[in-house]
Amino acid sequence: MAESILVIHVLNKNSVGGAESLVASLVNQQQTGKEGLAHKFLFIAPNDVSIQLLGLKVFRFLPILMASVKLGILAIRSNRSRRKTAIIFHLAECHLVAKICGPVISNLPHVKIVIYLHQSRELFPAKIRWVTDSLIRKYETICYSDCATKTWFTNSTSEISKRTTIHNPVGIKSPRNRYTKSHILKLIFIGRFTPWKRPDMAIAIANRLATLTPVNLNIAGFNKSDFVEHYGEINDLNSSLSVNFLGSIRDVVPLIQDSDLLLNLAESNLSGESIGIAALESLSLGVPVLVQDSKVSDFQKMPGVYSLNNFEDVFEKMSQDSQPTLCFRNSFKISPEERVSWEAKTSLATYNDQLSLILANFLEETRKP
Repeated sequence: MAESILVIHVLNKNSVGGAESLVASLVNQQQTGKEGLAHKFLFIAPNDVSIQLLGLKVFRFLPILMASVKLGILAIRSNRSRRKTAIIFHLAECHLVAKICGPVISNLPHVKIVIYLHQSRELFPAKIRWVTDSLIRKYETICYSDCATKTWFTNSTSEISKRTTIHNPVGIKSPRNRYTKSHILKLIFIGRFTPWKRPDMAIAIANRLATLTPVNLNIAGFNKSDFVEHYGEINDLNSSLSVNFLGSIRDVVPLIQDSDLLLNLAESNLSGESIGIAALESLSLGVPVLVQDSKVSDFQKMPGVYSLNNFEDVFEKMSQDSQPTLCFRNSFKISPEERVSWEAKTSLATYNDQLSLILANFLEETRKP
């Protein structure tokens, strides 16, 4: 059996962010021993002291420099053992590490540098964009979405290395039974508080629907105080609408499965992609998703993804139907077969297989004379 490829994932710190959760899932899944990749972490800030330094403008370069030295040593040792190794730099500060140690590591024949883009260029820290711009012109790049990352390559030339897209997986092992549907329409919004995710639009849509039928809107990821601080007090809500701010929730799966529709209304001019992780989780669980514009997505032709223009059509139908809630559910839906297709597309096993092929190709190209 061929030796697995060692994959060193460079991250800022051990946290619950999207990139960190993805890598943690890969590390945990490899315990089955079936994969062709051996995943490991390398944190820029592995302890409380370095985490504090990383958060200080004056001293943040210290843990970044120390991580660069440590990574360089690891890469040299791995190269001496002749083991195929891919070093994936995930986040903005990690790209700074790649900038520092890249000139050394890139000359090692058995080691490959890979730059990972988890964000659109518009949402990326402005002060570090030039670093990432320079890196994607030297090294292979993995993008989580064509739509979200295309602005990184608008001025691309033949000098830019291979760009590969691999969509984010979701860590849902097996779907649970969905709830018994009630007469109340159940909606959900998931995400940390940031205005471009448009929680205000989610409440406005729920409020419109409440003019036709009772509606319950769960907002997971932040507290009401976060919303009020930015938008002001919530006024003029229909009496048939219940809005519940749930704060940070560790396991959102039961909430999603207890919902008729996920409201995923992010501003695509910033995010670049109208389908986020929460939306992928929802679709893999058989719960449809409403976005502003499904055309701004790598998943525009997949089932269960609806746009605001679809909502307007359904709202019109509901206003003329004697059973508006049933009309809504018959309009926004995912069949069991469609759910299975989403589950397969977003599985961690599928992601790991794709990543294994991508890295094997990258490393094979490195070994060519």
